[in-house]
Amino acid sequence: KVCDLGHTCPYQEEYQHLLEFSHDCAPAPTARNAPNRNSQTFVGSGNRLGGTPGFAGGGTRLGGSAEPSWNRNIPAMWEDAVQCEFCSAKVSLMELAAHLAQHEERMVGDSLKNEQDSALEESILLDVQKRSNDESELREKEAKEREAAEKKEMEQALAISMAELHRVERESAEQNLLPEPGPEYTDGKIVLKFTLTGPIKLKRTFRSKNPVTDAFQFLRAQK
Repeated sequence: KVCDLGHTCPYQEEYQHLLEFSHDCAPAPTARNAPNRNSQTFVGSGNRLGGTPGFAGGGTRLGGSAEPSWNRNIPAMWEDAVQCEFCSAKVSLMELAAHLAQHEERMVGDSLKNEQDSALEESILLDVQKRSNDESELREKEAKEREAAEKKEMEQALAISMAELHRVERESAEQNLLPEPGPEYTDGKIVLKFTLTGPIKLKRTFRSKNPVTDAFQFLRAQK
C-alpha cells in the first residue's frame, strides 16, 4: 500500500510504518492532496484505530494516546518475534540470525566435546584392555614357569629316589649273592657272559647247583 504522504512522510524511517506502507511510487504531495492538520480525517499513516484528531503520525494506539518516541519501535519488534525451536525463547526477526548462530556455535562445541569424550573413553578402554591382556600374559607366564619348576623338582626328587632304590637293590644283591667259586671248587662250575648297554661285557663263574636267581642278583649288584 502506497503512503499518501509520499516522500515527505515524516514516518517513512519507522519500522512499523515501513511494514504497512510504501514510499517509492507515491507522488509528491500538492496543495490539493496535502493533509489538513485541522481536519479529523484518518489518513492511515501508521496509526491505529481511535487516533486523536489532528494527529496523522504513526505510533498512536487504541484510545488516541500518543506513545513516546523512544518506545515506538519496541512493540513492532516483538510483534514480529518468533519462538526458538531450541530454547523456546521469544526472539525478534532482527535478532533471529544471531540467536541461531549462537545455538549453532554451541552445538558445534558440544559435538566437539562429545567427540573428545568418546575418544578419551575409547583410549581408556583400550588402555584397560591392554593392561588386562598384559596381566593375563604375565599370569600365564608365571604359571608356566611355576609348572616347569615344580616338574623339575619332581624329576630331581624322582632321580634321587631311583638312585637310592638302586643303591639299596645293589647292596641287597651283593649281600644275597654267593661268592664266586675258586679254583679249589671242583663240584661243578659254570661260566656266564653278560653283555650290558654301553656296551659292557661281564663274565662270572657260578656253581652249577646255584639257582638262576643268582645270575639276576649278580646283575643287580652291577647297577
